Amino acid sequence: MLNQKRGWLTKLAVLFIFLLNVETQLVNTALGEIAKAFPGTDPVLINLISNFPVFLALAISFVIGKLAQKYDKKTLLITALGIYIIGGLGGAFINGSIAQILVMRALVGIGAGISAPLCGSIISDLYDGDEKATMLGWTNGFSSLLAILITMVSGWLCSIKWEYTFFAYAVFIVVLLLEIFALPSLPPVVAASSSNSEPAEKPTYTTKQKIKLALIGLYVVCSMMIGMLLFMKMPIMVMQDNLGDPLLVATAFSINTGTAFLSAVIFGYIVKIFKRYTLALYSIFTALAFLTVFNAYSSTLLYIGFALNGIAVGLFMPALQLKAISTGPRANATYATSVVLGAMFFGQIISTFIETALKIFGNPTPRSLFLFGCIMFSIYTIAYIIWVVTNPEKDGIPSDTTAKV
Repeated sequence: MLNQKRGWLTKLAVLFIFLLNVETQLVNTALGEIAKAFPGTDPVLINLISNFPVFLALAISFVIGKLAQKYDKKTLLITALGIYIIGGLGGAFINGSIAQILVMRALVGIGAGISAPLCGSIISDLYDGDEKATMLGWTNGFSSLLAILITMVSGWLCSIKWEYTFFAYAVFIVVLLLEIFALPSLPPVVAASSSNSEPAEKPTYTTKQKIKLALIGLYVVCSMMIGMLLFMKMPIMVMQDNLGDPLLVATAFSINTGTAFLSAVIFGYIVKIFKRYTLALYSIFTALAFLTVFNAYSSTLLYIGFALNGIAVGLFMPALQLKAISTGPRANATYATSVVLGAMFFGQIISTFIETALKIFGNPTPRSLFLFGCIMFSIYTIAYIIWVVTNPEKDGIPSDTTAKV
């Protein structure tokens, strides 16, 4: 069995995998300098330098589930890291035009798109029960914390020369070496079962499981397309209402990251208590965050709102991944995770157009959008609780490949 006790070095290797998923936008600190280096460039192309990896990651993530049923996940992960590092560091050397930079950014997106669905699946292969839930929380919290440090490094490098920003991706060379030497081989579950004379598990979903996975994907899309409004519109509200300067915005974002780290680290304990209602807890905290920021006319309330949102963010990914990978057979864990990540990328993309869509009701202000967010997440909470109540199943942390969620 793959899911035996693992040493601290293997756990460290698993923790670092998640870092790829949050570091597709390291280059954001250099966008202003890049715009100056290429005067007259369409602003859409400048913005695309940041967002292009998301589009590629979305496209690639949907095919990885099939590949993971045929190939060793460690091999796929190392391949992803290689592509990711080439694309990340390549920007420091191949940057004679916006087109060249976008090609390198595309490689970053491809690498992230391959690795993202593998993260939850690898944890599913290596760990069971409470340890699985704990590792899902730790990995999300750990990656968020490291993301802050690496982003600070990229900002420092950018202050020297904008091309140097891409050298921040050099840290992933260390990650690559760690995965090569510390992560065990992870062959497809079906093949591994057959080679060990155990009953081969067919990677198929029942109709009910397919419906559940589709609903999970829909929940992710809805959550992301509304949840992103808090980050996109808060800085505008702060400027419009003269609540503070960019330092206040940065502080609020840092508080969000800090509380997300804390809630992710203790996720294993939270899910023990709330079980199937953990996602409802996420929606409740997000609704409260929107409501608090809607009423924020001081920095104190703004900070409280983003602290509440951070708690929700820390619960979001581990809860969804735990639910998705427990929906069907272990062999389908990568596919289930790819659905969650694909839905997340898609929701992030369409969140850009929510404000435009709402203009049919008038010209929404940031505060009106926050009220809208509070209402929507309240609806999400009620809908999710109704689903749980009307579909009674055994509560608890899934400890095998066919556990109910």
